[in-house]
Amino acid sequence: MKSRIFSSSMVKENLKQRIWIPALVTVGLIVLYPIYLMIQFDLWCDQKLTYEMIQRGYERFLAVSGMNMHTGIVAVVAGLICAVAGFEYLHSKKKLDCYHSLPVKRGQIYWQHVWAGLLSFIVPLILAVFLAICVGASHGYFSCHFVKLGLLNIVGYSVLFLLVYGVSLLAMMLTGRVLVGILGSCVLLVYMPALMQMFKGYESVFFKTCAAEYAKAGGIFKVLENYGSPLSWWVNVADRNRNGESVLVLLIGGLTVGILLLILNYWIYHRRPTEAAGHSMAFSMAARVIQYFIEIPLVLIMGLIGHEMVIKHQNIWWVISMVVGLVIIHGVIEVIYYADFRKFFRHLGHLGISAVVVAVICVIYKADLIGYDRYLPAQDKLESLDVSSESLTGSYHVHLTKQGDLVTFENHTDSESDYLKLDAGDRMYDLIENTINNLDEKTSENEEIQIQVRYCLKNGKKVYRSYSVMQEALKEAAQTIPKTGQLKEALYPQLEEKSKYVTDIGYENGVYYTVYSQGEIAMKTGQEKNKLLSLLAQDVQEADSSVFEEEPIGVLNVSYSNIISTMFSSDGYGNEALLIYPGFSRTCEYLKELGIEPKDELKLSQIEQISIYQWDEENQEEMETYTNQEDIKKLLPRLKLANTWTAWLDVRDLSRNVEIVLKDKAGSEQNIRYGYYLVPEE
Repeated sequence: MKSRIFSSSMVKENLKQRIWIPALVTVGLIVLYPIYLMIQFDLWCDQKLTYEMIQRGYERFLAVSGMNMHTGIVAVVAGLICAVAGFEYLHSKKKLDCYHSLPVKRGQIYWQHVWAGLLSFIVPLILAVFLAICVGASHGYFSCHFVKLGLLNIVGYSVLFLLVYGVSLLAMMLTGRVLVGILGSCVLLVYMPALMQMFKGYESVFFKTCAAEYAKAGGIFKVLENYGSPLSWWVNVADRNRNGESVLVLLIGGLTVGILLLILNYWIYHRRPTEAAGHSMAFSMAARVIQYFIEIPLVLIMGLIGHEMVIKHQNIWWVISMVVGLVIIHGVIEVIYYADFRKFFRHLGHLGISAVVVAVICVIYKADLIGYDRYLPAQDKLESLDVSSESLTGSYHVHLTKQGDLVTFENHTDSESDYLKLDAGDRMYDLIENTINNLDEKTSENEEIQIQVRYCLKNGKKVYRSYSVMQEALKEAAQTIPKTGQLKEALYPQLEEKSKYVTDIGYENGVYYTVYSQGEIAMKTGQEKNKLLSLLAQDVQEADSSVFEEEPIGVLNVSYSNIISTMFSSDGYGNEALLIYPGFSRTCEYLKELGIEPKDELKLSQIEQISIYQWDEENQEEMETYTNQEDIKKLLPRLKLANTWTAWLDVRDLSRNVEIVLKDKAGSEQNIRYGYYLVPEE
């Protein structure tokens, strides 16, 4: 029985006409798979890596999120080229008449071109992956596990190609000129990610409490941001695969969407008027809707760029950029539609509609008509009010995740353990409520500090906000923080687990000491490099709230690295700063054994000069220098190490930092110390 959607002879003929496409794809994939893998094996052998490390590298190579991500670029470009080359006849009246004069149904013509396009990428991909597995087998790495990875690689990149192909094909169906079809394909591929980034940009600029770098999109925005484009879909597939999560659902979802796109294009193909060839857009009704969907976001983006390019008069430049952008963008689209520069100012009424929509959106953001900044859930609807620990101290941390022998160190603010869970009735709630009520009041930036907050609602929803609060008010509200149960976990996460990956340790208390360095061992006792973190972990475990109510005496700076992870990811490295308290007896004793005094107290007789640097509103630096001993004596009690700040103990003058010049007994300059702030005068 003859198939209605597949004819091998027609597909072969179609492939012959465009043989250059599968030929180029084959060459590119052969270079990216077997040839590149042979080079990698040579490099791994030259580095004298162990069998297990090379195996891990080979696994990462075959994984859809691994070293060979350039295949994704080939898939995207190939999908675009196959769609354009396969259906460019739709944009030529002569070719279209020729095809439609054949004794073949229009639907069958469509599907033969589709099959030819799919085979142009999938067959070379299968060949390239097969050869890569053969290369691995020739080096002694062959098992069903590697075959499974290869099959997943083929499926992943084939679905990516299918999605790009379907989207590009949609652009070709909706347009009547090849160049417009190519532009339309590019627009569709980046439209949704760009739109979501535009919304995020406006939130961060116009909403004072926006926590864009911490908040994760939710609901429909999350779906559009993560899966609104083949490109963003692929990023999520790669991330999940890299984190060891299953990507089966995403692949099935992508395959389903790809098939639906082909069916949609088939439906449009049947309804596409023949006379559309040669016109910029195939459907006049859709042309205006598409124009608005392109024109309005581009104008808003132009305004955002103008707003951020200057420091002064930002609102004026915001409006000017949008007005100029609207005229230019509208004119360019009209010229593209009509292929005539004389049509630049055509349809001014449509320009007016775009201007009104842009104005409405701008008013919504500028006046905060949606109440974004005023959002504060009622206490009876809150499960907990969480505050980022890094907002309340001068320390910072990394979170370790393991997938087999792959170890990554990620920003601690992305992990659950960074947030301190406070009761809904905590004083922090009153602080936030008072801050919201006084958002419009102007205060000195030097007296404020930024805190990151997460509202965990009883319905399971999480809402993120960032507030600029007065330091004095924060100090009062944060008095209960040392008694918070999660404080230890937040300030000292995974110490024992991370100790085996230490590469460098430094201690800073006004003077910087190298405790351990991977390149040059600086430990004077010669003991294991992870002992210091093990002792610190014991001190933290036994510490009660009174320990954290004292002022920290120094900071332990720790760097981590995993040799296997660094081969494949920048997240294979990590750095963090850990507060050291006087109550950490084991840690302090061990530092003394190494010849390091845990607390370094500055004495008046040591100080030659104190210089205070301050930046004014024009961002110009001003300096005050004190050499008189009486002046230095008054300043000395106000000096605090910058990195030892905790919100519940003191207030810092963030507008000024201090440089201290010390002297030796002979009175000559010995060294200079940085990293100090002043506390306000009482």
